Amino acid sequence: MLDELLSFWQAGKIDAERDSAAEAVRGAVQEDSAWGFAFAREMRRREIWNAELWKSVIRGWNQPGPGSGQWPAVLRLLADCPAIVSVAAREIALLLERGISGDLQPIEGPHVGDALKLGMQVWSVLASQQEQPLKEAEEWLTVAVNRSAGILMEFELRALWQLKKEAGSSWRGLPSNLKEHLTSVVNGRSWAAELARVVLASGVYTFFQLDADWTLENVLALFDWKVDPRRAQQAWHGYLVWGRWSEDIIGRFLLYYVQTFPEIGTRLGRFRRQFCEHLAAITLFSTIHPLDSGWLASALGKSFPLVLH
Repeated sequence: MLDELLSFWQAGKIDAERDSAAEAVRGAVQEDSAWGFAFAREMRRREIWNAELWKSVIRGWNQPGPGSGQWPAVLRLLADCPAIVSVAAREIALLLERGISGDLQPIEGPHVGDALKLGMQVWSVLASQQEQPLKEAEEWLTVAVNRSAGILMEFELRALWQLKKEAGSSWRGLPSNLKEHLTSVVNGRSWAAELARVVLASGVYTFFQLDADWTLENVLALFDWKVDPRRAQQAWHGYLVWGRWSEDIIGRFLLYYVQTFPEIGTRLGRFRRQFCEHLAAITLFSTIHPLDSGWLASALGKSFPLVLH
């Protein structure tokens, strides 16, 4: 069957015929996982790296997803073949994200670490791709979660939390290799890095629970309008939708809330209401007194148009 499928590409078949062949592969893999593994291993053995075929195989695995006993084989196959990752990075990111968040047969136990290692391989591919970034967006989080880099960061956020949960009291913060990887995302200049940071910033509370020192040193600076207004807008867009503040971190975070006041009527866009809701909650429930500490007076002293629609 493999030779027959390859003939669709080698013989220059029209797109509709090739699409039909690729869809047949996806359906066959979904229907019979054993056949799918055999097919994938044969492609690997023969060093066939056809992008459409590999994407179809991985899409088949993603519906409804490998069983718990199959994840080791899937992760090992993909991680051992950088050529597969290079031609099907988006499909692998989707597979991982669904695998860590799925209710049925999720990635768990020691396989979470293996999945994160595969995710870092995917990240290397995404970060190296030359894509033209959007100049602006009304909702940066919506843009991010529909792109491969944002999907991958969603997976990493959930997978890291799963690692911490399974480690229990033995958790000692982010492992060094993951800390290095995430720092490269924070400091990256690629379009993929921009998208991943939107999701990363939305999870500032989670990252603080994972590794407080790393988060205070690396993540909070994303919200600084003075350093990079575009990056700050992206961070606030993500955080104001999915994020939450906590007493543990607000003392260091308030500086950036105050700094954001002049942006309420401009760069915050439609998220100005969420920002004001955050401020109200901090004022009412934080142990940092808004008047005694001076943060509220400082914020109100800034010139800003507070417009709520």
